[in-house]
Amino acid sequence: MTTSLLTDHHIYPRSTLPGRERWHIEGLLNQPLLAKHLSSYLNKQAGMVQVTANPLTGRVLLLFDPSCWQTKTIRKLLKQAFQYSQKQTGCAESDSTPRHKGLAGFKQRLNENHLYSLVQRIEDEQCRALRHTAIRASAINSFFKILSPIMTGLMISSVLSPIAVLTKLGLSQGAQLAFFTGAFGLSKGAESITAHHKNKHWSKYSNEIDKKMSEQVFAHIQSLPMPYLDSQSPDKLQHLVSHDVDIIKRFLNYTPAEFTDKATTMLFSSVIILAISPVAFALCLLPVPFITRLNKRHQASIREQENKTGDLTDSHRKVLSNNLNGLSTVKSFTAEHIEYERFCSAKDAASEHTVRLDRENSYYSSMNELIFVMGIMGPVVYGCMNVLRGGIGTTEFMVQIGIAPSILNSATGLEYGKSLYRDAHAAAARLDAVLNIAPEVISRDGQQQLTAGVGSIAFSDIHFGYSQHKVIKGVSFEVKANKKVAFVGPTGSGKSTLIKLLLGFYQAQQGQIYIDDKNIEQVSLKSLRQSIALVSQEPFLFNGTIYDNLVYGRPSATFDEVVAACKIAQAYEFIDAHPDGFNAQIGERGYKLSGGQRQRLSIARAVLKNAAILVLDEATSAVDNKTEAAIRQAVDLISHTCTVIIIAHRLSSIRYVDTIYHIKDGEISEAGTHEQLLARNGDYAALWQLQISEQKNAPAMR
Repeated sequence: MTTSLLTDHHIYPRSTLPGRERWHIEGLLNQPLLAKHLSSYLNKQAGMVQVTANPLTGRVLLLFDPSCWQTKTIRKLLKQAFQYSQKQTGCAESDSTPRHKGLAGFKQRLNENHLYSLVQRIEDEQCRALRHTAIRASAINSFFKILSPIMTGLMISSVLSPIAVLTKLGLSQGAQLAFFTGAFGLSKGAESITAHHKNKHWSKYSNEIDKKMSEQVFAHIQSLPMPYLDSQSPDKLQHLVSHDVDIIKRFLNYTPAEFTDKATTMLFSSVIILAISPVAFALCLLPVPFITRLNKRHQASIREQENKTGDLTDSHRKVLSNNLNGLSTVKSFTAEHIEYERFCSAKDAASEHTVRLDRENSYYSSMNELIFVMGIMGPVVYGCMNVLRGGIGTTEFMVQIGIAPSILNSATGLEYGKSLYRDAHAAAARLDAVLNIAPEVISRDGQQQLTAGVGSIAFSDIHFGYSQHKVIKGVSFEVKANKKVAFVGPTGSGKSTLIKLLLGFYQAQQGQIYIDDKNIEQVSLKSLRQSIALVSQEPFLFNGTIYDNLVYGRPSATFDEVVAACKIAQAYEFIDAHPDGFNAQIGERGYKLSGGQRQRLSIARAVLKNAAILVLDEATSAVDNKTEAAIRQAVDLISHTCTVIIIAHRLSSIRYVDTIYHIKDGEISEAGTHEQLLARNGDYAALWQLQISEQKNAPAMR
């Protein structure tokens, strides 16, 4: 996007608070170098505390001294910063592609529009058919909207004096009144029916696009590689699937229908009133610039007010949420009065801005109505004078004043639709940025399939790092089938990273990983992950029944197999004791179960998967000694049929594994059995002594 095209349409505030504002800049999307220069330029400005530009969202967060900067001056500063950054990165030149003129230029601009291209990508034949039907329904409804005031005018005209043409046809004045009254009733009825069909078809179209877009975005996010997913918060991804898609749905449900209505109404009305009096038509359009200017100023003002009100409302909700989630802490400190004052303060601030917003809307509504009424007076007065001069008859005059409001309405009132368009376009740009990220290739032609094997593992000189930070440095080891091994070491030493590499979430920058003598880079990711069962430190359980969660990784499992897996995982006893058994609802993330019960269900689910390799990533770090013993017993049973890898901080849970690897600074510093490592008196022995001393001192501390 060239600087000349960076208008208020492309740069606008998303939220404005004293000293903290968030702005959207359309040209910033997918331009990381541009974002870097923009942040650097703005951070050097006096009064700026901190500026962060995000190329994935196209937004800029500014923290500043309110005495130095206001919203109007920040807008000007952002435009200058954007122009400077484009020159530094060469974006202005790279974006200056040849612009076509006429119809070709219009098509080019459409194809470059994020919203249009995204909707076109989603639309199929069914959606296009729905859109065409909705447009036809809007046009028909507009025709009957125009017909109603015409019938009203003719009905009144027939009361004042009989219409000569109808009189010649033999219709008396009473018959004419009855005819136009009936025609008015039929036209209003048709208007209502066609309005219902119009709304129904536009709703059906927008909901179909919403459904398909949500499904496509959700499926794409599911297919994205783990490095990207790890860099994004779940809330942000959820916002894309729900909020951003919903913004586009609201735009499609309102703006196209409104635009079609106004366009067709203007067309029908203009033809009729131009045939009566071109001057009256010009007078109808006279107030349009004033109403448009008023609407534009109102939308600019109301957007900032709405953003402020939204931020304050969110702050109030966060205060409420934090209080309800921490009531036990509040009560333990007898801090109810502090929380009450905090709640009231947040509510007062939100209410104050809401009242200000309502006052602004009320003022706009009154002024808009005043200008509208004054605008209608022009064609009415002119029509009266024309009647007195004998220029037009009573019938033409009544039709003219009936249609005049329709013309004025059609020429104005698209500001809300424009506001929806801006939001939808920004949402489409964010969605487009994510959809353009290459998905993870789960399986491709020519790749080997990792069939159910014995589960031997070999790491050969593996190196890996995140950005410039080296995490794994030349790690090599072998695990024979049906053996139990453990990895221990300080936090951040690279233990969990080894598991991510094994699962193919990340690719090693150097070295090879083999499972059953097959290089995992040469096998399909689907078959690789089907060969590994993972039990994480915080097992994720879905909202549903115990049975649904158990068969999640293997829906075809029989009930007997489920029961057998639960018995191996030491989970059957508490499930059988529950009144609802396997049909018990466990709630979101399994909150109705204890930590040990969730962990054992997770192990049972992994056992039921019947994979060649079982990975326990800190599976006993948050459970009591009794649960740890039960889990250790379950692992002993499992290890007869698969290879087990354990990552642990609690060394008591891994004393009896076949081999223990101590990881330090991304390297294997020691390897051996528990007894061998203690005899070496190295890092592992020091860690063991530390945990033993902590256990001995624990009773004294209590």
